[in-house]
Amino acid sequence: MRCMDCNAEMKKIYVPFRGVNLEASECPDCKEQIFTEELAKKAAKRLDETYVAHPIRIGRRWGLLLPDKLAKTLKFDNKTELEVHTMRSGIGLKRI
Repeated sequence: MRCMDCNAEMKKIYVPFRGVNLEASECPDCKEQIFTEELAKKAAKRLDETYVAHPIRIGRRWGLLLPDKLAKTLKFDNKTELEVHTMRSGIGLKRI
């Protein structure tokens, strides 16, 4: 694919969005970024999955077990920190 502005060959990049790295194309010369309809559909599918998590009691506190597929998709490791937000419909998690 070629850049519509300067005609240079586009390079594959990954753009972070909601904790997930999404595939896009970027011009190495003018830095124009393109996110195609095909890539948007692929990203929407990854972001729109529903996961089941299981709360567990750990001493006097509660923990939440997240499915491995979700942890891999969001690239969690043992140093990942999350903010937990209460919402009317439940909770939300945000990477710090």
